[in-house]
Amino acid sequence: MQQEINLCLLLPQQKKPFLTLQRLTLSYGIFVLLLALHFCFEWWGKHRLRLQVEATTQELNQVEGRLAQIHEQYPMLDLKDMEASLRKLQDELEEKNRIFDLVSGKRIFSSYLLGIAKAAVPDLWLVDIQAEMDEKDLTLKGYAMNSSALQRFINQLTLQTEFSGLNFQLQEVKKEELEKEVVLHFIISTKVSSETQS
Repeated sequence: MQQEINLCLLLPQQKKPFLTLQRLTLSYGIFVLLLALHFCFEWWGKHRLRLQVEATTQELNQVEGRLAQIHEQYPMLDLKDMEASLRKLQDELEEKNRIFDLVSGKRIFSSYLLGIAKAAVPDLWLVDIQAEMDEKDLTLKGYAMNSSALQRFINQLTLQTEFSGLNFQLQEVKKEELEKEVVLHFIISTKVSSETQS
């Protein structure tokens, strides 16, 4: 009596790598979708704020017109009270304008996120994005499967219109083991000029 033994079943099976092209593509797709949603929310918030500022400006102009008419009809009214009310309305308008300027500054950061998403390349992913607007620094941290993917990413960043005139520098690159894979951990940074923000 003969018995067949399948030697292939006795061989150790290779584990599939954790970082596959499909997983990287899916993560980048989700990342780009989140950025697009963030950009739409920022744009909608800015649009709503602009409408509120315009409405407040119209209300202020109407109040000034009414005050002028009342003053013509009743010249004995206390002008100090009217001026105080007018100053209060002007302060409210200036506060809304200040909030509008802050929201406009956030939109700059949104455009940077959009430029980073457009520069995405296979075999590379980001884990941290830092934008210090006071010091005008933009820092990107992430991992790459190889040095060619890292170089392609830097080249793609320089081609984006959102980063026109910026010079990206590779601050640090070192090998690390991640999920039993040897990858490159990198830090890229650039100085954001005042011309780019405007």
